[in-house]
Amino acid sequence: DTAQTPISVTAPAPSAPDAIINANPISGEAPLTVNVDATGSTGPIDSYNWDFGDSLGTAQGPTASYAYPNAGDFTITLRVVGPGGEDTAQTPISVTASAPEAPVAIINANPATGQAPLTVSFDGSGSTGQIDSYTWDFGDGLGTAQGPTATYEYPTAGDFTATLRVAGPGGENIAEVAISVTAPAPSAPVAIINANPATGQAPLEVSFDGSGSTGQIDGYEWNFGDGGTAQGATTIYTYPNAGEFRATLRVFGAGGENTTEVLINVGEAAFVPGIVQQVPVLPDLGSQQVRNNLSAIYNNGLNSGKRPNVFAIIGDSLARQSGYLAPLTDPANENSNSGLQEIIDWYNGVDLGNGRTSFDRRSQATDNGWLAQDLLDPSRSDGSNCNGGETPLDCEIRLIQPAVALVSVGVNDVAQGTDPAAFRATMEQILQRLLSQGVIPVVSTLQPNPNNPRPTDAINTAIIEAVRNVEAANNTSVPIYNLWLNFTNLPDNGLQGDNVTPTVANSGAGNVNDNPASQFGLNARNRSTLSVLNDLRNQIYPDATP
Repeated sequence: DTAQTPISVTAPAPSAPDAIINANPISGEAPLTVNVDATGSTGPIDSYNWDFGDSLGTAQGPTASYAYPNAGDFTITLRVVGPGGEDTAQTPISVTASAPEAPVAIINANPATGQAPLTVSFDGSGSTGQIDSYTWDFGDGLGTAQGPTATYEYPTAGDFTATLRVAGPGGENIAEVAISVTAPAPSAPVAIINANPATGQAPLEVSFDGSGSTGQIDGYEWNFGDGGTAQGATTIYTYPNAGEFRATLRVFGAGGENTTEVLINVGEAAFVPGIVQQVPVLPDLGSQQVRNNLSAIYNNGLNSGKRPNVFAIIGDSLARQSGYLAPLTDPANENSNSGLQEIIDWYNGVDLGNGRTSFDRRSQATDNGWLAQDLLDPSRSDGSNCNGGETPLDCEIRLIQPAVALVSVGVNDVAQGTDPAAFRATMEQILQRLLSQGVIPVVSTLQPNPNNPRPTDAINTAIIEAVRNVEAANNTSVPIYNLWLNFTNLPDNGLQGDNVTPTVANSGAGNVNDNPASQFGLNARNRSTLSVLNDLRNQIYPDATP
């Protein structure tokens, strides 16, 4: 017999998944990167969801990586989901604050080598890390400093190790740099003479002092210009005879040698007589050599921007004398008979500011109370127009770029008793400065001073000697306008009753025609000055254009 019964078998329900986390590392310093792995989880799983517990990081998938930026305690949660349900697992993560890094000292030294005294700039600002202090030791047992930068002068030669110590929360660090300081090469000495007195009667005893010479000096050799010699930094020599002598001093040392000289004038009187009487009123430009010399000065100035239709007025109260040149700007003056109207128009054609021309512009290099030395004194300059450290002379030349400078100085030196030798030396510096800038100097003697004739004669002599010394030293020519002789040839020395103020024609100082110029001081001076300017233009730069 056979019997049957039905059996029904169903598929088993899917099992729930089991979440398993593997996290590495689970602790460390921020920023801490943690790698998580859930591949060890069991059961059928459709999705993996990560929450890293800092309200910032989440991820999907069986594996993930997350960087904790900040310190703290966090819990990573994994939720796995499958057909059989879901499961979660957690693991704690501990993130601690990172320890501060030790700083790194870095030095930049400039220069690292050189001659003593050597100034070195040290810079530690390129050092890295958190730094609270910078401490410098310059390695010579003398110098220390604080701060990221420092400057130190090594006074003596040697090899030194400069160190920088930087310190911060993370620790400290030291860097070094080698500094090599060599002994300076000996410089060539510079000979400087002080001779006192430099002029006087024979026999003339002169004290020579070379102790102001500079540099390393091993010996001093003197030659007094008349056959006499001596050794040593100082000496005294007596000139037995009258004459003009060039005393020289030669100094020598390890760095080389140098020679300088000083002019000694010895005469029967304190000053060489008759010089001012022998100089003509107007300079003679007829010599080809003179014209060549002046042309060389002019061309030098032209190349550096000097203007042929501009002249400068340089000096003291004599240069600012009322009625001197300024009236020539008045077109009402009729000077056609003088033959000088063309040169008047030539200089009136250039406006130097505010309608002023070379004739009436207020010069930066004149003042009523000045001595000759004030022209070379920067403290006398007008700060509103002149550069810092600029002398009045240089300021005026820079401002108007003249081809010619009319130099009239010495009145106040006479009044204040300036030593003629000192005055002459200053005049030589003034003339040298003008020549070096390509400006033709026209030097004026002083007008007669019947109230004080001998000192006036002494300063006039010094003016002429200064011109001759500069001409000889530079192999050039410097025109002299002899105002003293010009006035001496006029009635009453060209002066009013006070023996100081020049006489003026009734028609005004701007009338330079023949008659007033032969009778009155200021008219004669204006005419003679124009004549010099006219001769310079016609014979030295006739082709110049405005």
